[in-house]
Amino acid sequence: MWMRLRFTVDAARQAPRRDDGPDRSISDGVDITLHGWRAGLNKVELTRIFREGGYGLREAKDLTDQLLEGETVTLHLGQFDTLGEAETALHDIGVEDVAEPTKTATPAP
Repeated sequence: MWMRLRFTVDAARQAPRRDDGPDRSISDGVDITLHGWRAGLNKVELTRIFREGGYGLREAKDLTDQLLEGETVTLHLGQFDTLGEAETALHDIGVEDVAEPTKTATPAP
């Protein structure tokens, strides 16, 4: 009986299909430069924003570490439509300075 129940439960579970998700924005994203951070910076949220922007976990963590070490980080974030949206989200989690880059950003993989 246990085997039959397990089969029924497993058969009911289905992996979500990629095309069933919410419509993705047709935005090209924004290129930004980040520098500095305030005490209380939410590192996990910052790394998540980098991940949502198109970077892998290792790259996102490395970008977060670079910012924490005082380096200027220039990147492309695909989830934002405007620089203002990116600036608001990043300021809210503790990034000090968000600006347009003066040179070409590193494209997300």
